[in-house]
Amino acid sequence: MEGPAPAHTSSALKAPMLRSRPRKGSSSRRHTGFEKDGKFIFEQLAKVIEEIGAEHIVAVIMDGASANESANKLLEERYPHIFTLHCTAHALDLALEKIGELQFFQSCIDKAKKVVQIITNSHGPHAILKQKSALRVLKPGDTRFYTAYISCARLLKCKSAARQTVVSDGWDTWAKKPANKDRSAVAKTIILDEDFWLAVKLFCKLLKPMVRLMRLVDSNMPSMGKVYPMCAQIEEHIKAVGLDDNVQESVSKIFRERWDKMHSPLHAAAYMLEPQFRNAAFGREVKTDFRKVAKKMMPDTYVTAHTQFYSYTNNEGVFGDPDLMSMTEDGHNNQIPTYQFWNQEVLARIAQRVTALVSSAGACERNWSTYDFIHSKKRNRLHPDRANDLVFVFTNSRLIQKFKEPERFAEWVQEIESDDENMDEEEFEEEEDDN
Repeated sequence: MEGPAPAHTSSALKAPMLRSRPRKGSSSRRHTGFEKDGKFIFEQLAKVIEEIGAEHIVAVIMDGASANESANKLLEERYPHIFTLHCTAHALDLALEKIGELQFFQSCIDKAKKVVQIITNSHGPHAILKQKSALRVLKPGDTRFYTAYISCARLLKCKSAARQTVVSDGWDTWAKKPANKDRSAVAKTIILDEDFWLAVKLFCKLLKPMVRLMRLVDSNMPSMGKVYPMCAQIEEHIKAVGLDDNVQESVSKIFRERWDKMHSPLHAAAYMLEPQFRNAAFGREVKTDFRKVAKKMMPDTYVTAHTQFYSYTNNEGVFGDPDLMSMTEDGHNNQIPTYQFWNQEVLARIAQRVTALVSSAGACERNWSTYDFIHSKKRNRLHPDRANDLVFVFTNSRLIQKFKEPERFAEWVQEIESDDENMDEEEFEEEEDDN
């Protein structure tokens, strides 16, 4: 996607944008009437790869559908240097969904959904809750299971307000109406049940690091190097969260199965090449994966790359400068992306390409959402070229607005980052202590 033009040419932006074509590999094609099997998907991907240039492609990321699996095998046969891996966000969402289906959590999730539904669909309770709390309860979405976590986390923050709501005079007045009698009783019973809130708290505490990882990988930011260590932390978190042995075993099994499914040598290689993790105790599996990546990407200079890697892990030369190395750590005031940090000859050619990778197909899904916004059921006669142009204009106009009004977008990002899924342990404890 082309970036926004300088400010002094903003009055002439629309004309060149309308004439511009989307960059290679990002256009849509009409595929109506074709069977979407592995061979078909492979052929379409191969066209895009050839259009961009196979030498410029490091990895192809798709979800774990059987047709995509078949396409991945064909891609690896034709392009041996290209990695194929599963979408991390998709795999994590499936793991969250499986965990939510466990009987231990299913009950509290269903009850939380019931409470949210009754409050948000009823004018009286909704108005009373607004008087008691500045926060609003949130309905879970349909496309991502982690929205159930967001809904539960927000409901947990509204615990005190919800309890005050169901014991208020306004609630009693609303509940006396025959149409509201049954659902008011259901909601009141659930909200006043302390065991329900303990179950919701445990559910949110368990899923918190998984949702945090999912939000990271579902963005457009490079995240390949963060997946491996965060998954290791999640496995330890599952053991320490305080679940019953049988539930803990089930949760660990679900997460391990999904991690095995989405794991790629690229995760381990990017992890090792993240400067903030350079002093970690890398296991044999991680080192083996790094060698696989180095041999696959740089078969002729693999030995040189491996030698330079030891200089990196032993803090030799520029890698021994603590001030410089600290600039790659999360939270540094002058933090620089890892892929911009590297400039160490052969090893840098691997590091820059690996650490700059995203680990999910989230950007593509957002692109589909934009297409769906423009090419709807009512407006379905657009030619693909016209749809491409409209998506191009829509996306670039948002980028221009972002650069023109950075304060507004900064506030929006801050609001997203401070949402309920980022609750820390203190906030959970405070909510319990207040009630």
